[in-house]
Amino acid sequence: MTLFELIFKVGSQLRNPSIYEKLNFLLKSQYWSYERLLEYQLEQLNKLLNFANKYSVFYKSYFAEHIGWVKEGDPKNWKGGMKKDLVHG
Repeated sequence: MTLFELIFKVGSQLRNPSIYEKLNFLLKSQYWSYERLLEYQLEQLNKLLNFANKYSVFYKSYFAEHIGWVKEGDPKNWKGGMKKDLVHG
């Protein structure tokens, strides 16, 4: 390892400690099947919507009124089609 490579690695770890963790995730996930990618996207969407429902008064009332979701849970179980309700709600 050259001095420049060492300086780069140390600097990148100081500026962004999770950079190599994210890189490893991307290197692994690039080979996922289409179904696994959809599953991962739904997991991340679920986390995002649960967070919005928990910490935002606006989204809590919006989800309850337009989508029929009051408690934390799996967005797949909302009444109606999740994608249609979120996009055209």
